[in-house]
Amino acid sequence: AHLAQVAAAAVIALLVSAGSLHILQDAANLALDLAPAHVPPSRVRTMLEAHSGVEAIHHIHVWRVDDHALALSAHVVTDPRRTVHETQLLADELRRELYEQFGITHATLEFECHRCDREDHDLSEGPQSSSHERDDEPAR
Repeated sequence: AHLAQVAAAAVIALLVSAGSLHILQDAANLALDLAPAHVPPSRVRTMLEAHSGVEAIHHIHVWRVDDHALALSAHVVTDPRRTVHETQLLADELRRELYEQFGITHATLEFECHRCDREDHDLSEGPQSSSHERDDEPAR
């Protein structure tokens, strides 16, 4: 009888441990803001860049807010001649598609009229100058 109790306790301990590992993995993914495996940022980028009106996507980040909600932030390069209203309509379309295709419930889209590949666009060391100056204009 004692051996049966030990065996039963060992089986229960294994089952609890297996369930706990899944919970710990989910908690770690949430804490580290990792992109969920079923929503690779490369697929999201491809979908967004295929949309008419979008010239490029960069600085993309997808993460889980909680067990059910996904969030995204991305820079969207679009035609500089697009009006603010047209840009808002584009943002609405992109958010709807992000939800329908990937279940992303919160999307922060930063619209730009040119790629931000200039060094002064990165503000990690504080503002240097406007990233929207033309190269032939002096910094203000």
